Amino acid sequence: MEIKIKANVKIIETPLYTVGDVAHHLRLPRSSVLCWSLGQEGSEPVIEVADKSRRLMSFRNLVEVFSLSSLLRGHEVHLSKIRKAISYVKKNWGSDAPLFDRKFLTDGKEIFVRDQRKLICVSEAGQMAMRPVMVQYLSRLKFGDSIPFQMYPVTTPRMEFSKHVVLIDPNVRFGQPCIKGSRIPTATIAERYTAGDSIKSLVKDYGRKATEIEEAIRYELGGRAA
Repeated sequence: MEIKIKANVKIIETPLYTVGDVAHHLRLPRSSVLCWSLGQEGSEPVIEVADKSRRLMSFRNLVEVFSLSSLLRGHEVHLSKIRKAISYVKKNWGSDAPLFDRKFLTDGKEIFVRDQRKLICVSEAGQMAMRPVMVQYLSRLKFGDSIPFQMYPVTTPRMEFSKHVVLIDPNVRFGQPCIKGSRIPTATIAERYTAGDSIKSLVKDYGRKATEIEEAIRYELGGRAA
């Protein structure tokens, strides 16, 4: 029997991250996150941040930026089509945050959502479509009540090679990235490694596998653990 997990909507919407935090966690340029979330001259923001006055973003915003960056960078879908898709889903499904609560699909050109057994092209105002390729980022999100409540951020340049070791859960350490199945922040491991601690000593101190320690360091430092 499949067990349905209820997502904690309150914590998902709680402002937890600065623009810099989101950029770091998702390995994105800060300027891109700033533009997408708060807008810039001549360009409206794509998402609605949790606390605009303090420029603080929620886990929902983190997922939205992750989804947006995957469409823009991983699949080269133009921003104008994403805006059109968001507008269509908001109007026709009553969703306030389509990039968060809808499983977007793409074939690299258009954007689709699954409506029961049908695929609707939402970047072209509701046209039917055939078998688009599912966005890889979906495999990095854990869903409860049809909305994401945990994320496995990307640790390597190519998403398909990135292991599911680092986990972001807004219920753990105020949403800071940790090694899966623990409360050990990846930032703490990377700080100790940078300060001179060896992989072997970190494995012993934290009781985790070497591959997990290496992945945490790779995620934080953006390179290969030595």
